[in-house]
Amino acid sequence: MDMEKNSERGDLSQFGEENKKSEPQKKHLPMGSLPVLRLCYFPIVCLFSELVLRLCVYRGFPKGTVAAILFSLVAGSAWNLLTLCFPAAVNRILHYLGLAAVALYGSVQIVYFTVFNRFFSIRLLFTVGTDVLEFKEQIVQTIGARWYGIVLMLIPVLLRIVFDTGGAGFPKLSWKTLLMEASAALVCYLAFLGVIFAGGRAAYSSWDLFFHEWDSALGTKRLGFFVAAGKDIKEVFLGSGTDELEGLLSQNTKNPNPQKTKQNVSAITPLPTPGTKDEIEPGDSTVSTSLTPAPVIVHELYDFAELAKNEENASIRNLHSYFAGLEPEAGNEYTGMFRGYNLIMITAEGFSPWAVDKKLTPTLYRLTHSGFVFENFYTPLWYTSTSDGEYVACTGLLPDGANSMTRSAKNDMRFAFGNQFAGEGYLTLAYHNHKYDYYHRDKSHPNLGYVYKGIGNGLELPTTCWPRSDFEMMKATLPEYIGNEPFHIYYMTVSGHMSYTFTDNSMSARNRDVVKDLAYSDCARAYLACNYELEKALTYLLEELKAKGIAERTVIALSADHYPYGLDKQYIDELAGHEVEENFELYKNYFILWCDGMKETITVDKYCSSLDIAPTLANLFGLSYDSRLYMGSDILSDKEGFVIFDNKSFLTDRVAYNTGTGEAELLGRETVTQEYLDEKLREVKQKFAVSKSILTNDYFSYLPVPE
Repeated sequence: MDMEKNSERGDLSQFGEENKKSEPQKKHLPMGSLPVLRLCYFPIVCLFSELVLRLCVYRGFPKGTVAAILFSLVAGSAWNLLTLCFPAAVNRILHYLGLAAVALYGSVQIVYFTVFNRFFSIRLLFTVGTDVLEFKEQIVQTIGARWYGIVLMLIPVLLRIVFDTGGAGFPKLSWKTLLMEASAALVCYLAFLGVIFAGGRAAYSSWDLFFHEWDSALGTKRLGFFVAAGKDIKEVFLGSGTDELEGLLSQNTKNPNPQKTKQNVSAITPLPTPGTKDEIEPGDSTVSTSLTPAPVIVHELYDFAELAKNEENASIRNLHSYFAGLEPEAGNEYTGMFRGYNLIMITAEGFSPWAVDKKLTPTLYRLTHSGFVFENFYTPLWYTSTSDGEYVACTGLLPDGANSMTRSAKNDMRFAFGNQFAGEGYLTLAYHNHKYDYYHRDKSHPNLGYVYKGIGNGLELPTTCWPRSDFEMMKATLPEYIGNEPFHIYYMTVSGHMSYTFTDNSMSARNRDVVKDLAYSDCARAYLACNYELEKALTYLLEELKAKGIAERTVIALSADHYPYGLDKQYIDELAGHEVEENFELYKNYFILWCDGMKETITVDKYCSSLDIAPTLANLFGLSYDSRLYMGSDILSDKEGFVIFDNKSFLTDRVAYNTGTGEAELLGRETVTQEYLDEKLREVKQKFAVSKSILTNDYFSYLPVPE
């Protein structure tokens, strides 16, 4: 009992005589009155939460865990300081607010990442808003499946409630104690800086991510969730603060920390090429193209150097200077190949190569194995999944964080295809078989130049279900344009949307009999079944174009918005027939570029992605454009292939660079130099910075209208 009183007296001596007199005597020391626990509880909670999040999201402790642990202690100590500076009642409220915020943040991240394969950002509240509640069934299911993670996040809050002693446990501490807590936080912060500095200052290193080029996916993994939360809050309320491009324009390309390069090792497991998995029908011919440039046509509209001289706005001047330093692409043997043709462009929800089968989906098989065949095409998954997938394919720009398409609605989008083709006298229409205002498409798509219809503003379908039918959308909309040439039509489909079960997906249930005899698990068959609705839609479209006599002058361009991330990896492996590599191969896909008038199949083995769709189509249709304004390039040009992923990894025709490991793996026999890798890493940074600046500053509105 004497020891207990002495401990209690030692605890209260630092609070002052007034607190000591008012402190009630108890047989058991309450948790809040123990000095060590009182000073360390919140840092311990943040550390515990960081570890729980890494276990739930990454299923382990990846590279960067040490830095993440140290910064969690910094964050915990910083908030703890705040709860020690005020009167007891205020301190108690702040303490519980902090605990609740950490528990809520962690629980939301666990659920959101499981459903969308992306981290939740505060920015989504301002762009997506309540749209995320459309996935309430998946969210509820995920909460049930990941309950253990949520319970772990709540344990610190529950423990604090159990051992709460009221205001007596949250007294205002002396300046000496506060200084001790601040010193502990400073030591942890210096240790954190030491760890990330020891990892080098190369592009997308932990140091670079923390001080210069923040990336949500890579930064969270390398530096932890509390760093990510801080960066997110800063971006939302304070903005980036600097023009990232200005520094990149003068950046030394030499990398102070050379990366390892593995010789003669392919990082990519190739998809089945035409004629390997299944034989191509007799009469098909596969030819290679030399992609010889035709210098007669150069895709340039502006003298950017002259524009930079006369521009007062620093951000716009930096963009002018950047574009002035690029070489415009020359035309090639395919320039204007489809001039005057109709274009039907489709972004297909959750489409993937695993949905294509010669017997099950003969139309999709035909379209992916004839016309233009791109053997190394990729569809990266971006932050706002579907909406960003649309943005990349439709604009040729990289997305900037949350929902770039919505943010573009207020900008000058004169180079979007709807506006471009409308200027050529085309009928330009867009359709989506889900809520018309989802992701604010009712604002963004008209700004792209389309007369837009979705469910609720003109598109009426016979069946009300989730997801709705692509086939029914095609039947309802095709009469609106098939007799009104020339036309450019844009579709955003939805039948291939998760969840991939026969109970929660109406399209999977509708086509269940089609896949009932396939030797796959239920989830894998459900994915194939819902995508069969896209097969039906395309079959109907081709039949109607043929019957109308315009199939030979109508181009179909189809790409996915993203791979089916709602399908668990085990089922993707099952459909692929092997374990799919996750950094590159997971995103390998088909890009359908097909016209019935093509007499031969043109096979292109260049590495390319959805970022290259816009410039490729612009060249094929002979549009007036400046190739330097696209972040991608014409796939049919002689320019080296370049695929950029959301985590800043990249592929070229020569090498695969993985930012997660910092390693480069050769894709052929030709070696690459460190200078080559440095230049490509700098190019990745510049393209993201330029895309962000174009969107943020409404750059196209500063360009003169071409005569």
